[in-house]
Amino acid sequence: MKKLLYVLLLSAIFTVGLFSINKSIVSAENNADMLTANEIEENVKELIIKEKKEFDISSNDFELSKVRELYDLDDDVIAFYYNILENGSIKGYVLASANPNLDSILEYGQLIDNTDDYYGEILHSNNNLNAYYLGYQAIFFDTDANSLNAQLEEKKESAIETVAADDKELAEQIRSLDLGLDENISVEKENNPQLFAVDPNVEVMTLPMRRLSQRADGVANKNSACGATTGAMITNYFKEERGYNVRGYKTYGSNSVPLINHLYFDMNTTPLGANAYSFGKGLQLHLNHDMSGWLIGSNAEPTFASVKSSIKSKFPVAMLNLASLVDNYYHWRVINGYNSDTTKIAILDPDGSNATNQWISWTSVKNNINTVTLKR
Repeated sequence: MKKLLYVLLLSAIFTVGLFSINKSIVSAENNADMLTANEIEENVKELIIKEKKEFDISSNDFELSKVRELYDLDDDVIAFYYNILENGSIKGYVLASANPNLDSILEYGQLIDNTDDYYGEILHSNNNLNAYYLGYQAIFFDTDANSLNAQLEEKKESAIETVAADDKELAEQIRSLDLGLDENISVEKENNPQLFAVDPNVEVMTLPMRRLSQRADGVANKNSACGATTGAMITNYFKEERGYNVRGYKTYGSNSVPLINHLYFDMNTTPLGANAYSFGKGLQLHLNHDMSGWLIGSNAEPTFASVKSSIKSKFPVAMLNLASLVDNYYHWRVINGYNSDTTKIAILDPDGSNATNQWISWTSVKNNINTVTLKR
């Protein structure tokens, strides 16, 4: 399934052709309610020193390179995007919040091959427009928030019209989609302290999973195979790491492509992708080929606590991002880790070029995802 950012890039190019602007950049320092540039950079440096292993950095001798600022739907700066460099090579990225009501770090992860095709390239190539951050992997470009809201409403109506005949449930999900990043994380912490309490025994846990790509040579339906590829990652983990008697990639050949193609049909996948019901039933069908007793757990309103509980029990969580307002109607990823101190989750994405874990704030995804787990 196409990655959201690539589609957004096309729409941004179209927008560039319509608008020519000379805008002044608003900085966080000029907004009394926001963190200062120094405070934001201190948060980033503290993260990098603590997570050197995640960035594959060997010492404290690293550099920060600020790529640019990102805005919210009120046209306020909400975050800054940084590259991390060691010995002149790009090692990773950090998306740091400028808003004290949000988590201080929204996303971070390692970059490979000294290139930033995660957010960096698209942010550089559209620097004559405001970049708006509406949550994990949802960056839009426009001249101002009013114009962006109009753009999003047009995309929503177009998406509803496109899918309504084939998937009425998805059309309703798109119709009710809440745009913009939820800024109430501090309120939720206060009202539900048990969901965010630090476990003194296990603060951070990551399941050892091998990332697979839905774009691999031989995958039959690359644009809509994210669900099947996510299922294949989970299946291989159950076979290779947990030792369960299930059919992993070796049953189908020397790599995981035949397994992905098999799961695609077990999940009754359509060109729109696999919905949560089809994903769960299809993966259960596959796992039951040789080992019965698998139970589906599906949650349309998952909590950080529920995800953490599953990972602690050594069961990965399949995460379904709901409609993206463009043409990426369903997109699946694997949650294979958590950090209860920072309320971050670790993600393996079957699409795109990032083969390592991406760590993202629970705030940036919690309102627009479903989760599915297969447990025994």
